[in-house]
Amino acid sequence: EKCGSGCCSGGDGTGTMKTFSDFVTSVSAPGKIDKRTKQLIIFSLAVIQRCEPCIDLHYNKSINIGITPEELDEAVWCAVLVGGAPVKLYYNGYLERRKS
Repeated sequence: EKCGSGCCSGGDGTGTMKTFSDFVTSVSAPGKIDKRTKQLIIFSLAVIQRCEPCIDLHYNKSINIGITPEELDEAVWCAVLVGGAPVKLYYNGYLERRKS
C-alpha cells in the first residue's frame, strides 16, 4: 500500500520507492502496538515534521478508523512537547486551512 502522500510515488528505476513503500506498509501494520495507537503515533510524527501531505493522509486515515479530532489534538500535544510552540502554531494553521 502506498502512503498516498506522494513520497512513495514515482521511481528511480532501482526499486527504491517500492522498497520504501513496503517499509511504510510494514511499519504501519499492527504488531505489539495496535493499529489505532500506531496511527496516533504516526499522525503526531507527521505533525512534528510539518509534512502537510502526510498530515492530510494520516488525519483522514485516523478519522476513517474511528479516531476523533479530539484524540488527534491530544496526540499533537505529544509532538508539541518535543517540538515546542512552532509545532503547535503549524498545527493550528493546518486546521484553519482544512476548514477552508
